[in-house]
Amino acid sequence: MKITSKKLLLWLHSISPQERRRVPISHLDLILSELTPEGRQSLVRYLENNRLLFADELDGPIKLSLSSHGLTQLEADFPALRRLNHPWEGDWLLIIFTESPSTDNNFRYLRSVLLQEHCLSLKRGVYLHAGELSQRLENLLHANYRSSVVIVKTSSWEFGDPQIVIGQNEVLKDVIDVYSGIGKELETLLTNFSTIKRLSDRQKKEIGSIYDRIVQNFQQDNGIIPYFYQNASTGIELLERLKLEVNSKLNPSQED
Repeated sequence: MKITSKKLLLWLHSISPQERRRVPISHLDLILSELTPEGRQSLVRYLENNRLLFADELDGPIKLSLSSHGLTQLEADFPALRRLNHPWEGDWLLIIFTESPSTDNNFRYLRSVLLQEHCLSLKRGVYLHAGELSQRLENLLHANYRSSVVIVKTSSWEFGDPQIVIGQNEVLKDVIDVYSGIGKELETLLTNFSTIKRLSDRQKKEIGSIYDRIVQNFQQDNGIIPYFYQNASTGIELLERLKLEVNSKLNPSQED
């Protein structure tokens, strides 16, 4: 799914499974400023035709909401969202490269897919994946790497400290560091919100920029940050705060 589609659907997501978030279509001006008005309308039609969102005019201006299919797609693209309703139970899949296949002698393609699927690299040829594999990765392994990869499932550590092995992993630390920087910038922006009633054009651009960076980093987030760093900011927390504050500053006819 393209990044513009991910951005739109993620803005519609609600952390409460009992509450459907209905968002005025005018919000797209903030989060998809890189598209023309026609481009945004085309994207909405495309996602609606694919049953990933709903559009309604029940109480005036068009409002958008996420469908169950859209939620499934989001959880596949952003594993941290899946952790909300399906908490991680601490099980790991240890993925070990063995014999190089003739179609991918250096495992370059498989390595790139593993990183896209939020696997953590321990060393060359050894990866960890939190929880079950995605259907995409499972299909790929069965099709091309059945004699080249060994996967072992474990939920316990006989030796070694996961807080060091996992908590100090460079990929995880990079994700946390980026969230920390975004959180500070968001805090500064929201502090200025307290004295205004409406968003200026400059503030709208800042909101769009912050949202872009949250989404980009959120794609690298496998949802295990709270298990190793309880006080660290998460993408879900930053997203929800940004959505709440944006809603509070839009005029009543634009609020959820």
